[in-house]
Amino acid sequence: MDADEVAAAFAHLRSTEKVRHFGVSNFTPSQCALLASRLPFGLVTNQVELSPLEMSVLHDGTVDYCQRERIAPMAWSPLRAGSFSPT
Repeated sequence: MDADEVAAAFAHLRSTEKVRHFGVSNFTPSQCALLASRLPFGLVTNQVELSPLEMSVLHDGTVDYCQRERIAPMAWSPLRAGSFSPT
């Protein structure tokens, strides 16, 4: 990721009212911080893998960073593609 290039694209889309808010997917705390350092506005979400079988984001600082920066974490595949469905 070129943080300057991504930030410029985000800023352009926002200034032309194509979008109101931005989020990222599967960013580490350091990647979020890098991109945030280039943006004139905050990120609103980080979409992360989170399920009973995948909880690393609870222990690696990702969710802590999101809370500190008021970025809403959004879980993808919380049921592991139906792994917890009755058969």
